[in-house]
Amino acid sequence: MLMKAYVDYNLIKAEHEEIHLRLQNWARWARNGNSAYSHPMWRFFKEKDASESVPLDHIPVNSLDAHTLEKLVVDLPEKNRHAVRWWYVYANNPKKAAKLLGVTMDALCELVHDARTMLKNRAKPVAIRK
Repeated sequence: MLMKAYVDYNLIKAEHEEIHLRLQNWARWARNGNSAYSHPMWRFFKEKDASESVPLDHIPVNSLDAHTLEKLVVDLPEKNRHAVRWWYVYANNPKKAAKLLGVTMDALCELVHDARTMLKNRAKPVAIRK
């Protein structure tokens, strides 16, 4: 019996932590906020314990940095560009993404890793305000 290897897409290598945070900011910018929270139907929605959680739409977006990363993402090779957009912006089923790109699940993970590396090497460091 052949066992399928599990691919952990949530594993972020230490050298990619900074670019990962910037890509998360870029993803919020690309999605124009979380549509589930910004939909008018959810405008007055209150969670039971709202004081402990921070809604996704209240996380500030650095739009200048996001726009800079968007330019860099556009310049990536096609498969890497689609893989990084899948991972950060669309975040849907990895099997569908791999099938769309015509690669295996492992190769999809490598495409995302390579895209992060390319973006890290091309992007200038940004001072993050705290």
